[in-house]
Amino acid sequence: MPPAAGARPASPGRTGRRDPYVVPRRRPPGPASVPRWRPPGPASVPRRRPPGPPPYRGRGRPYRPRTEGDTPVNSAPGRVVDVPTDRGSVPVRRTGPLRYATAARFRPPVRTPAGTDVPVPGAMCPQPPSRLEAVMGPARNLPQDEDCLHLSITAPAAPAAPRPVLVFLHGGGFTSGSGLLDWYDGARLSAEGDLVVVSVNYRIGPLGFLRHPDVAPGNLGLLDQLAALRWVAENIARHGGDPAQVTVAGQSAGAISLALLLRHPDTPGLLRRAILQSPVLGPVQTDPAEADAEGAAFLEALDGDPFTAGHDALLTARAAAAERVAERTGSRVSPPFAPVVGADPVPATPPATGLDGIDLLVGWTREELTAFGLSRPDARAAEG
Repeated sequence: MPPAAGARPASPGRTGRRDPYVVPRRRPPGPASVPRWRPPGPASVPRRRPPGPPPYRGRGRPYRPRTEGDTPVNSAPGRVVDVPTDRGSVPVRRTGPLRYATAARFRPPVRTPAGTDVPVPGAMCPQPPSRLEAVMGPARNLPQDEDCLHLSITAPAAPAAPRPVLVFLHGGGFTSGSGLLDWYDGARLSAEGDLVVVSVNYRIGPLGFLRHPDVAPGNLGLLDQLAALRWVAENIARHGGDPAQVTVAGQSAGAISLALLLRHPDTPGLLRRAILQSPVLGPVQTDPAEADAEGAAFLEALDGDPFTAGHDALLTARAAAAERVAERTGSRVSPPFAPVVGADPVPATPPATGLDGIDLLVGWTREELTAFGLSRPDARAAEG
């Protein structure tokens, strides 16, 4: 049958229908049809977690490894130790002791310049044996020296955003104690709470709280604490702390000190929160006239130049002053030297707005009076 008019003649071998016996032509393989090969590199290698603690899933800020461009907020020198916690081992950095101020005998402290974070050997203020050893166990044998205005810092070693800060003021009846003692080691608290812990030394006994018009103004230990808080405000950012999130905690004498410091007009700008652990509900502080009388009795017992007397002579005269206070009060718990109301930095009248903007937590320490009972000879004999 001839093709219709106008139809295109079929080419040889082409019928216009698909021949089932003819294999369709395929495009030869080429670069477009072959998967592109890429050499192995960082993108194809399984990513490993950087060294450090496991991701934190508890309270507080999570661990974040340092990335390019981060500012090392915890770059101060220090010794890194691993602290066991419920979520694994957490590295913390111990820095110090650092000198936050210097002071001549019976003179107010002079703060060290900002940025001078040079570790010192560390010492505690000269003092008699502490009754707390009956409860807490033997204290580490720290040297005793008047050059004792030191603090220690413990902070998580992992870089992170600035962390909250806890400053601790130790107790001891204004007679004994030190922020450098192992009793107040902040490593576990720092690791568990993801915060920066600062433990503070301050002058105690006659060196910190003697008052006499010819010798000492009184409240030098409180001025030391205030100098330490100012140091923290100026320097803690270099140790990973947030100066706008400072909590100050004090126990016993430290709590009494903190309660009195809250009267000072500068204090609200140095802390955000205050924790008073076992503050004495009754008045422990003395008025200026009574403090002057106690100071005169101390100088009479010293029988020497208070500016050059050795530490042993000062402690012997302190014991005599303690006996005098016990006879007057009928109690051996009252310290022979205590803060004075109406002497710097404690105004005679608390400001009406002293606690505005400060969160305050008040509580007590369990077994607080155990130390006083176990320190008696008859109690130790009964204990065996």
